[in-house]
Amino acid sequence: MDKISSYELLSNTFVFSGNPELRLVSRDFYEISTIDSIRADFLFNKFGKENVLNIQNNEFSHYPNLLKKEEFILKLLEKGWNKVVGCLLNRFIETTKEEFESIARKRKQVLETSILPNKETKYYISEIDINNKHQESPRLAVLNKHIDTIKQLLNAHSIKPKLDPNETGTKILFHQNAKMTGFSLESQCDLFEEGGLDLLKMFFKNGFKRSSIFGWILPEFCKRGNLKFVKFLTENGIEIDKKYGKPLKLAFENNHFDIVRFPLKKGADITEYKNSENILSCLNNDSPPKKKVKFSIESKYTLQEACFSGNLDTVKNLVKGGADIHQNNEMALKEASENGHLGIVKYLVEKGAHIHADQDWALGMACKSGYFDVVKYLVEKGANVQARENFALGIASRNKHLDIVKYLLENGADLQAEGHWDQIFWNKNTHLDMIEYLHLIENGADVNVEHEYALIMACESGHFEIIKYLAQNGANIHIDNDCALKNACENGNLSVVQYLIENGANIHHNNDAALRDASGAGHFDHLIENGADVNVEHEYALIMACESGHFEIIKYLAQNGANIHIDNDCALKNACENGNLSVVQYLIENGANIHHNNDAALRDASGAGHFDVVEYLVENGANVRAGNDAILKEASAGGYLDIVKYLVENGADFCKSNDSPLEWASANGKLDVVEYFCENGANIHADNDGALRSAVKRGYLDVVKYLVESGADIHAEDEDAFRKAIKYGHLDIVKYLAEDGSNIYVDNYGALRLAIENGHLNVVMYLIEMITEKFENYDEIIRLTRNKHLDIVKHGKIFPKWRKMNK
Repeated sequence: MDKISSYELLSNTFVFSGNPELRLVSRDFYEISTIDSIRADFLFNKFGKENVLNIQNNEFSHYPNLLKKEEFILKLLEKGWNKVVGCLLNRFIETTKEEFESIARKRKQVLETSILPNKETKYYISEIDINNKHQESPRLAVLNKHIDTIKQLLNAHSIKPKLDPNETGTKILFHQNAKMTGFSLESQCDLFEEGGLDLLKMFFKNGFKRSSIFGWILPEFCKRGNLKFVKFLTENGIEIDKKYGKPLKLAFENNHFDIVRFPLKKGADITEYKNSENILSCLNNDSPPKKKVKFSIESKYTLQEACFSGNLDTVKNLVKGGADIHQNNEMALKEASENGHLGIVKYLVEKGAHIHADQDWALGMACKSGYFDVVKYLVEKGANVQARENFALGIASRNKHLDIVKYLLENGADLQAEGHWDQIFWNKNTHLDMIEYLHLIENGADVNVEHEYALIMACESGHFEIIKYLAQNGANIHIDNDCALKNACENGNLSVVQYLIENGANIHHNNDAALRDASGAGHFDHLIENGADVNVEHEYALIMACESGHFEIIKYLAQNGANIHIDNDCALKNACENGNLSVVQYLIENGANIHHNNDAALRDASGAGHFDVVEYLVENGANVRAGNDAILKEASAGGYLDIVKYLVENGADFCKSNDSPLEWASANGKLDVVEYFCENGANIHADNDGALRSAVKRGYLDVVKYLVESGADIHAEDEDAFRKAIKYGHLDIVKYLAEDGSNIYVDNYGALRLAIENGHLNVVMYLIEMITEKFENYDEIIRLTRNKHLDIVKHGKIFPKWRKMNK
């Protein structure tokens, strides 16, 4: 069959979509042809990209409507089309003063004025908000490494619109600095290396220093060996010897000696760097050290770190430079063994490292990590497999390294050593392999040790052959109130359940606990067939099944007499809370009461964010106003804006109950819900500005800023917002409120007292820096401090200013 090109496929799709007879046969052709991405590809192939994207006067000259297609634009951005980006960024539109100011607030943007405003002032805004949280363009540009597009976005803040020269006055909302955030350190550094120093400089101009990864960029480039970037960063104020020489350490460990030499020639302080003398002596190839370097006590762990990372050449250089391989009780050998670096282990042993140090700890660590080659080498060199009461065998068994277990047993490990089984079985996170069980038991393990814990764990894991073997060798299947059966039911191991019941396990034990666990996990047929009571324990089995969403189990239980109304319709409540719509529908169709407990079902569905369940309940008569609008409060607290809007559209009133939904959203930091309420008329002053005070208490600065910018009173309730910020130690909010006019002297230095009483040292220091008036009760503050938090007393920079002021 001849190959068909992508263009031919696209052409045929459009031909078929235009044929009414074919549309009747398959509507798919028509639907496919309407997808923007398909249309874009078709236009590219038919007319050529340059013709399609020909832009004149900020419009597509051939296809002006394309600019209105968001999906199409994103597709072009993904392909890196700089013309389109430039076109979008240069679009400024005229708007009203109100809209202008509203958008400025949303963008948190400082307004610029080209001409002083008057009655005829015109307002312009950039059509695209490049920092909108829903904006995809920066993300696509970065992820696809479209350097030119990224540069356009970074330069957008400098774009000036071309306006009519006859206009008498304008106010313009320009682009902000683009926020290229939310990317990993690796992807960001990859991008910089792709774009070169020019791109990195542009990031610096756009506030990159505030990025969360800024502090790690120098270490990353040192690790990569990129000297050009290292020089630029250090020349622009980043200290390479910060954090105890970590950047230098990374360069050294990765053999980038040109980077190591660079800061040394600049006089970098590496005294805190471990084995700094070794670096100085080993890196100068022109003049090697004339005498052996002596190592100080501060450098004792450097060899250990090299052994941990597995760099054999570094280890050799360190040893040649005088590092002591025996330091810290053979820690170098232990690190190499634990991390599986056989080459380093051999080198250290050949250099005289003691393999028996700390009771053969190196062997134990190799067994723990599962490095068979290291274990074998150490044993062949004489390591004692029975050291520490057979610790090597115990730790290998617990970590399921069967090959090492077998090897140790073959080389003399004692399976019956005192305390050994505590190492193997008494660990709730242990799920030993079937072969391990059989192998250990064949070598003499007691199957009834520790209350049949081996059998219980095997039932939980579903290892059928292990269970049979243990039972046949005398393990008691009834141990711990038939816990083995309960575990098997909970984990849905039907073959194990059948085997245990056939061998006498009691399915009715503890009020049919096995049935309850099976219902919750979705496995229960065999228990019902063998007589388990579906109505036991208040239909707990049904409730658990509803919580887990096992629809068939619920139907079976209901059809066999289980009461769906038990425990105040708890089954419906659980299904709603967990978003199981099919279960909710079934229960309501079979009579479950959606209004029980003030429409708790709707309240739980709203609070958990299950829109489909909420919609179904409302359509079936649930009361959105129940419980004094508690349903809307739950959705607001969860930040589920779609549910909030739906409830309001269906009668919920966010202005009732003292606007508490706004307060709930504020208290939980749900800014989009807060914005929705405020924009639709919520009273931000309700409950004495309770929304602001709640946001402050929880530390949500973005919500606090929005509420204040929207008119919230920061002085309400006698500066309560400021007091709460201090009490809970939210320094960023303390600063914001103080700068916005909160009274730092409130209640005769009550703010300072509150900060001291709650031990917030950073807040105390900030307030003292802000205080300019003489304080009459200086001694009282000193006494209060001494009685509360010693760290505040000891801090040397807190009180000198006051001492001078109060002399």
